[in-house]
Amino acid sequence: MIQNNMLHLFPNPVTNELSIDLSKWEGAFSVLLTNALGQVVWEQPVRGIATIDVSAFTRGFYAVELRGLTTRERRMVILR
Repeated sequence: MIQNNMLHLFPNPVTNELSIDLSKWEGAFSVLLTNALGQVVWEQPVRGIATIDVSAFTRGFYAVELRGLTTRERRMVILR
């Protein structure tokens, strides 16, 4: 599990479903999943816990970006 003050992602590496846990934080955040070419392949507002089905995405490195009013966090995940 990747953790910091805001963003909890698991599992990493991921095969089918990536979980994003923001349950300890108030408010809505926009979460983006970006491939190695910089293309946004998934974007959605998230509150609490969200699950992304990544089974159809090409394997490789992806960036998960969390955007809030005053927050911006970015972490890498591996799809295998």
